[in-house]
Amino acid sequence: MTDPKRISVEPEILDAESKSEAILRKALKLAAHIPFARDVIAMVYAMRDPEVPLAKKATIAAALLYFVSPLDLIPDFLPGGYLDDAAVIAAAFKGVQDIISDEHLARADALLQKYKNA
Repeated sequence: MTDPKRISVEPEILDAESKSEAILRKALKLAAHIPFARDVIAMVYAMRDPEVPLAKKATIAAALLYFVSPLDLIPDFLPGGYLDDAAVIAAAFKGVQDIISDEHLARADALLQKYKNA
């Protein structure tokens, strides 16, 4: 079932069964508050790219799962609660930046812009 309150984003990336939907929703919800939202979204696009090697996808998946996990080293509701998320995302992004294409980044920028204008 589709939740009418759900953020509407590019349907070719997100579908009702997609785990990346939760990741993108969280990143978009927090985009104004976290400087690494672009990296998170670009990694989602890279993970969904069939050209990206499985080992790189595994690195991305682990980082993104930590990002959306309710069990954080520092709970998100505390001041500085996103520091652990930022560290995990930054480390993963550094490890996979060789496969993050200009297209992944451009699509992330477009999605962020679309959300800001909505």
